[in-house]
Amino acid sequence: MKIVEISVSEPWDFDGPDGPNNIVGILCEGALTERQYIAVLSIKALAFRNINYNAVALSPRYEGEACLANFLAGRKVYVNGEFGQIADGRFIRSGEHQIIGSCHLKES
Repeated sequence: MKIVEISVSEPWDFDGPDGPNNIVGILCEGALTERQYIAVLSIKALAFRNINYNAVALSPRYEGEACLANFLAGRKVYVNGEFGQIADGRFIRSGEHQIIGSCHLKES
């Protein structure tokens, strides 16, 4: 099991089940998606803008960054996050980037 920690910088007042400006999730390596993401994470259920989510998908914040290679090497990378749901092994997108921050694989 690979654990990923996200430090949320926008929205600046983000507060979720893992504390202020923090999301901890489990990497879902087999999740099917409509888009290419660095990672899809299963997270503790949270309500964002009055909608409940159990997953977040991460994409590179900056185009051209070697984001995936750096992420897999355990380095901090800058990401956009899109909340959604995981159902039957598929990530169902919300359709908008909702958080901006950085993430890294945690030592297990």
